[in-house]
Amino acid sequence: MSLEFNREKKAAGFAGVNNGKISACISVSRFARGIDCASFALDNSGSITDCFSRGNVGKKSVKPFVMNNSGTVMNSYMDIGDSQPDGIDSTTAFEYDFANTSVDNLEAPLNPAFHIPECEDPKFTDIDFDESAWHYDADLEYNPETAIVISSASHLFDIAKQINEGDFHAASATYILTEDIDLGGKKWIPIGNESHPFSGVFDGNGHKIFNFKVCDKSLTFTGFFGFIEDALIANLKVDGIVKSGTCSGTFAGASKNSKIYCCSAVSYMKVRKRTGGFIGRNDGVIEKCAFYGKI
Repeated sequence: MSLEFNREKKAAGFAGVNNGKISACISVSRFARGIDCASFALDNSGSITDCFSRGNVGKKSVKPFVMNNSGTVMNSYMDIGDSQPDGIDSTTAFEYDFANTSVDNLEAPLNPAFHIPECEDPKFTDIDFDESAWHYDADLEYNPETAIVISSASHLFDIAKQINEGDFHAASATYILTEDIDLGGKKWIPIGNESHPFSGVFDGNGHKIFNFKVCDKSLTFTGFFGFIEDALIANLKVDGIVKSGTCSGTFAGASKNSKIYCCSAVSYMKVRKRTGGFIGRNDGVIEKCAFYGKI
């Protein structure tokens, strides 16, 4: 019995659309039934390198790694296990049932983000993937002494409001987190939109922003960030619920000419049109980032 796909609802474990560069990233996703889905990306005209994905619908693994690929996919892996029903073609990612595959038998070496245990016959399922070991020295690209310190939810709400209302100085400023921030389950309006994108620096400093909900159905680009352009975001973890947007990702709806390094997102997402677990549309650079969640 095959799944009846709703072609208006498409989702991928990491990126909805990738026109940029994604490298050393991971997605672990569980998809709802009835969604047309791909394990890592829906459409790729850019490059995907050194990435891994595991996606499931119920107990079945999701194929393909990329649904529509006109770009490059190199040294990337997907855990197929029991694949989805026939009729969905895979792309150029290496496909393995990792529970039964020795790391030594992989066709290409794993990237350094994956720590291989010291044992005689290591399996991929035994590999430790510790994103906390990742850190990007963002302070090399800005002066920490002039950065705006964020340490409270109220301050973060104020900054988002200023940026979304068109405050250029707020949108292009440099921010650094000094505490984990609980947004209290409140409605969150994503930072930046197509008219007023975030174009500054946001250094999460290893901290987490969590317990937020994006549910405004009038928004197009949704996530913790809505639309970013010429921005640098690093060392940030976000954890929330995204239930609206036609171009959505837990971390960001869309990235244009921006850089995202060493970030992670955990979420429950409701699919509307094109959804990526981490990002809806990428036209920039994403390195060493991870998504874990339900879509």
